[in-house]
Amino acid sequence: MKKILFLMTLLIMGISFAFAQTNADIKFDKTTHDFGKFSEKSPVVSCTFTFTNIGDAPLVIHQAVASCGCTVPEYTKEPIMPGKKGTIKVTYNG
Repeated sequence: MKKILFLMTLLIMGISFAFAQTNADIKFDKTTHDFGKFSEKSPVVSCTFTFTNIGDAPLVIHQAVASCGCTVPEYTKEPIMPGKKGTIKVTYNG
């Protein structure tokens, strides 16, 4: 009985802690980009996507992954505080 009471107490504390947590939320200025036409002699083109942390906790990006090897993302590594902006630079090698 004491074990059940102890486990229930831990469960209630865990749920309360989870609901008390604040969340980061991300909003991009734009989500797509058309590179248009580019030269075969100069096939490397880049675009920077800017985003804002609209949540109430620091936003941390742990990983940005491209769907193919011809695209390389670079992103803001430090935590983005609420209301602040960060960037993801995408370089495409055609």
